Amino acid sequence: MPAIKRFLATVAILLMVSAAFAEETISICSFNIKWLGLYHEKENKILSEVISNFDIVVIQEIIAPPYPMNFPDGVPCKPEKKTAAFFDEMKSRGFKYWLSEENTGPGEKAHANTPAKEWWAVFYKPDKVTAAQDLPHGFIAGDRAGNPDYSRVPYAFSFRCGAGKTDFVLINVHLNPNTGSEGRERRKHELASIAKWIEANDAQEKDFIILGDCNVQNTAELMYITPAGFISLNLSCIPTNVSLKRPKPFDHVFYRPRYSKEINTGSFGEIDLITECSVYWEKPETYPGKPYDYNAFQKHFSDHKPVYFKLNVMDDDDPQK
Repeated sequence: MPAIKRFLATVAILLMVSAAFAEETISICSFNIKWLGLYHEKENKILSEVISNFDIVVIQEIIAPPYPMNFPDGVPCKPEKKTAAFFDEMKSRGFKYWLSEENTGPGEKAHANTPAKEWWAVFYKPDKVTAAQDLPHGFIAGDRAGNPDYSRVPYAFSFRCGAGKTDFVLINVHLNPNTGSEGRERRKHELASIAKWIEANDAQEKDFIILGDCNVQNTAELMYITPAGFISLNLSCIPTNVSLKRPKPFDHVFYRPRYSKEINTGSFGEIDLITECSVYWEKPETYPGKPYDYNAFQKHFSDHKPVYFKLNVMDDDDPQK
């Protein structure tokens, strides 16, 4: 009997340790949502439900702000109800949000609500992480329109979790979409410019993670454009778009292994958006994923799959400082 009691006690302890470890992780999702603010068909309730279990959700392709606000120059922006509908759904599921102070994109004309311009946003669970604005954050370059180094100037979101134990900076990106050698060289330059900014801003913080729609075309390009000292969690180039005819490994998560020891390297994955969204669609006979209608599906949902990974909360996550 004592042996059985010892065995049961050991099992109980192991279960407690396992549960505690499970609580000491942060799940992060990156999602190009396909022109949020443009489509009336966007299924905001379904999309927010599919990504609701993550602690942090980083969004690309927001083409208009959700609520009334002013640009940094004091001029009022034009809020869009179609954007607000998604933000409202995310807030109803316990998320707070952090939105860039203005948009960015190619061309000299700024502040227009068009697919050519993009706002950056991150949603986060406040009981898991808090915004850490004492760390590097915000646009990583001053000229947001027609910037010589970026198609869209990336935005840095900084966070902290636990009792000040783990902090990190997420750099939200949407790299140049052009195909061929011109697009490849542009993406290489954009990533190199981001890496240069990180090196200039990592005296206080070492954990910088570049994530989002990188428009990577194949494995050979990934090897070519990855900055020195970085590696992608999508090293095997899993396709992350929803095209059945032209699957592409567009979405990536880049980090520096030397510094970011808290990244769970085996946790990267993608959500099968076509399958997951079908669970919440009320009338199966009208679902644009069966039979698959690409044009309809991207309007209702997106042309990208959400990708995700995890961070382990560590007592000292910057040992190289």
